[in-house]
Amino acid sequence: MEYLSRVRTENEGTMFSGFARVWTPILGSGQLGQAPVPVMLAGEKLVVFRGAQGPAALLDRCPHRGVALSLGRVRAGCLECPFHGWRFDGTGQVTHVPWNPDAKLEKLGTVAVPVLEMGGVIWVYTDPGALRPEPPPLARILAGRRKSIVYESLFATHWTRAMENMLDAPHLPFIHRWTIGAGVRKAADRGARMETTYTPTEYGSRVHWSIDGATSGSQMGSLDFFAPNVMHLHFGKDEGPPGQLMAVVPVDGQRTRMISILAPGFSVFRLLSGLIGKRLLWEDQHVVESSDPPEIPEPGHDLSVRSDRATLAFRKYYDDTLRGSAAVVTGAPRRSLDVVA
Repeated sequence: MEYLSRVRTENEGTMFSGFARVWTPILGSGQLGQAPVPVMLAGEKLVVFRGAQGPAALLDRCPHRGVALSLGRVRAGCLECPFHGWRFDGTGQVTHVPWNPDAKLEKLGTVAVPVLEMGGVIWVYTDPGALRPEPPPLARILAGRRKSIVYESLFATHWTRAMENMLDAPHLPFIHRWTIGAGVRKAADRGARMETTYTPTEYGSRVHWSIDGATSGSQMGSLDFFAPNVMHLHFGKDEGPPGQLMAVVPVDGQRTRMISILAPGFSVFRLLSGLIGKRLLWEDQHVVESSDPPEIPEPGHDLSVRSDRATLAFRKYYDDTLRGSAAVVTGAPRRSLDVVA
């Protein structure tokens, strides 16, 4: 599969601050029909549409007069601007300018980012300069899945706070005292010892928990962390292919989309998983949204203990890989006043 990105720009600029050069789920395949879909990702307004070569994502701003391309329509495999009818293909190249048959199309275009559709999910790579980024390991694992059921919630906090909450087992008997944490409340009250095993993997990490030496499956479970922002929680001996995933997707510095990705088809297990997942997110939300500051702080700014091992590992990953990162673009798209094509 080939991924193309083209930038018709001049002055230097950056995109995806704090979340650059990574793959992330953004939509379920079923959410992307014939009409373009606007998506805010890490502070950037994107428009996703089905082009001639498959799903594509462009900056949601026409370089001609600045209107939202997501208000337009898809024609002949290209996205047509709602204002003057300029058409853009999946690489951002302008293919048609009404009333200007002699327009120099090769000089006209906008910013595109790599897109991948796999596992019933639309993925975006947060670097407009990447031509053929390696697909994420999780996408390869889900390659055989054609569809997924997707639902989401919006958290009013930085994505890092929501992500470390997903990796945090010590909070279960407190936030989730009447649901998945009910079985370990007594252990927490009597002073039991929680052990965390954190094992790096090619995709991120595998985390196991145990209480007073009991195997993780009997009391707490385990999870796979697919860097940078996807979690698969296991209960008991559930070590098979991911059936339900949680993607923690930044909207901007203050908002996060919690995207639950569930295997297709009806079963009582899937139905209960969906209902329980929504309840757990609701239980987490009001507490996580109170985090101050909204973004996880740099080392040394708050207190931690031994049972925080998994979240501390995520913080190190974030500090080493994403904090302060940005994807470089050659600049803002050219305006018609700058060049007459």
